[in-house]
Amino acid sequence: MDYSKYNVVRKLNRNSFGNLQVNCLSPYGLATPMATNFLSLEVEDFENMLNSFGNLKGPTLRTDDIAKTALFLVSDEAQYISGHNLLIDGGYSIVNPSFNMFKYPKNP
Repeated sequence: MDYSKYNVVRKLNRNSFGNLQVNCLSPYGLATPMATNFLSLEVEDFENMLNSFGNLKGPTLRTDDIAKTALFLVSDEAQYISGHNLLIDGGYSIVNPSFNMFKYPKNP
């Protein structure tokens, strides 16, 4: 059993089902083998493409960032976080005009 499964089992054993926390991680694009192979791009080229579209300039989202976020959510520090869809996208979903999430209605 690897450590991630061990920690999930440990957390479930420690808490009753009435205290079960359920959350969702929604990351921005990641240079995974499946993604880079699908687009026939090298990792660096794929990351450069994602960074050109991204909101935050400088940091590059990597799988390790997602893993650290997941570890936080199963830690005691996140004991009151449940039912949350955590967007790990550097603000992309808010500033991307195609989503229109926070668009004010036009005045008549």
